[in-house]
Amino acid sequence: MTPNAEWTVYLVDDDDDDVLFFEMAVNQTHSDCIVSRCVNGKDLISMLGKTQKIETSLIFLDLTLPSLNGIEILRQVRALALAWHLPVFILSGSHSPNDIVQAYQASVTGYLLKPAFQDQWTYILDRAIHFAKKLLTKS
Repeated sequence: MTPNAEWTVYLVDDDDDDVLFFEMAVNQTHSDCIVSRCVNGKDLISMLGKTQKIETSLIFLDLTLPSLNGIEILRQVRALALAWHLPVFILSGSHSPNDIVQAYQASVTGYLLKPAFQDQWTYILDRAIHFAKKLLTKS
């Protein structure tokens, strides 16, 4: 993680292995990003309320979490006046059409399948973060 990072990438995921793969991929391709892990939706909402740089924040949500699932957390983020516009991606192992449709109905920016290999994590997250940055910096 870089001390002068400009972007905060919030990750809500309860799987330590997936978090490790995620952090490695982001650190490898986006040195201007700091990954901030949240253990649940409540933690994410609290952290978003405290950030000084909401305009350079993006969010990745695991779909399957112990309390609120990723789609429920997405709905909470979209209801926040300060964060409704942020890019939010669902990162899931579910191929279920129902899950994908529900995510897009809740205004997800993108639905990404969790990859099996590190190089796939790197590619997918690089593209998603690049896209999110473009969304947030367009004039």
